[in-house]
Amino acid sequence: MKQKELNLNNSELLLLIQILSFIHHADTEAYPSIATLSKRINQHPRTVQRTINSLEKKKILKKTIRSKSPKDVGKSNIYSVEPLIAKLQKMRQETI
Repeated sequence: MKQKELNLNNSELLLLIQILSFIHHADTEAYPSIATLSKRINQHPRTVQRTINSLEKKKILKKTIRSKSPKDVGKSNIYSVEPLIAKLQKMRQETI
């Protein structure tokens, strides 16, 4: 991966790798909970949330909130790496 070119710090890269590990097929979505991600990378849940927000701002990750009503409490978010794929494809085109 082009960590430096994508301007990713180590925490962002580690979290991104963990989110990618939940995508088992090209057409599946990743929806790990903050608690699961927190345990996997050994960081506080709030730190994980801030890192996700940072990845969104850098247009590496897209988060979709699944909770639509108070009854949906506890649903995890859906994460898409399509922005990352688009960036990597663009980088590849620029080197050709």
